[in-house]
Amino acid sequence: MTEEYQDIEAREQDRFLPIANISRIMKKALPPNAKISKDAKECVQECVSEFISFITSEACEKCLSERRKTINGDDLLHAMTTLGFEKYIEPLRIYLQRYREVTKTDKPEDSCLPTVSVPDAKIKDNDSEEDDPDDD
Repeated sequence: MTEEYQDIEAREQDRFLPIANISRIMKKALPPNAKISKDAKECVQECVSEFISFITSEACEKCLSERRKTINGDDLLHAMTTLGFEKYIEPLRIYLQRYREVTKTDKPEDSCLPTVSVPDAKIKDNDSEEDDPDDD
């Protein structure tokens, strides 16, 4: 394998969830003696990772339009609704509410969740578009 190919493969794997986590979750959903092929695990790994990227990208767009740098749980729920996953929203909203109650601290509600930062470059690009001097 060339070094360039290894770099590409490493970057590709960086965007996937760990296969061990995927395998553990899949095994919990199946009878104890069920077998899962390597191909099945890799397929689910790719699908789940793509789904997360899809939802996160939509949530990121919302944050950028509101000139915020941090994606929170409500942004993810909004993204899922926008993308047609509304049947999952109510149980996720309940889970999010309970999670916030359990992890309540002196911080604002939004900071209780793991967050994803939006790169400053994207915020600055949007700033330059919105601060058009001709709008005055």
